Amino acid sequence: MKFSTHHNKSGFSLIEIMVVVVIIAIMATVMVPNFRRATPDQERAKVITSLNELMQGAWQNATSNDKLQKIEFNFDRQAVKLTQAQKMGLTVDDDQKFEPVGENVIISEVKWPEYYRIINFYIEGRDQMRLGSRDTAWFYVVPDGLAQQVVINFIDEKASEDSDIPVKVGLVLNPFYVQFKEFYEFQQP
Repeated sequence: MKFSTHHNKSGFSLIEIMVVVVIIAIMATVMVPNFRRATPDQERAKVITSLNELMQGAWQNATSNDKLQKIEFNFDRQAVKLTQAQKMGLTVDDDQKFEPVGENVIISEVKWPEYYRIINFYIEGRDQMRLGSRDTAWFYVVPDGLAQQVVINFIDEKASEDSDIPVKVGLVLNPFYVQFKEFYEFQQP
């Protein structure tokens, strides 16, 4: 019987495995932060989704409480806030007071990013930005669930930093579904 002293060695040594693990760890530390960073399109989609959640709450609150809902864009605070009329029914007058909606809706305020520069804010065909309303603009959802016609045109300055072309966005509110639809160009009322 003859014993072979030559051994076929298959597999990896411990040092080879450790080198591969270190290389993978280095690649992961470089690549993972890039995957986590949201693109401007993803950030814009998140803001529009939140805005539409607020609009859905306004619609539900208007139809269930029979109260006028006011959606106010405050450009200085970069906030969109939902309030409701204190009186029931469709009363729009100078004496009408609005109050917080309380716990009736899931979301009653949305942050409007400071890098969204509003160019036009049309309500019922009138541009509020040209009428001198540069710090606030608001529109209503009436108790039967209909909203005023609203078109918001803005430039996403954060997305524009990544390209030479300004990223123009138009939001059009469907007055029947009370939801904004996004367009990649300015819209007219």
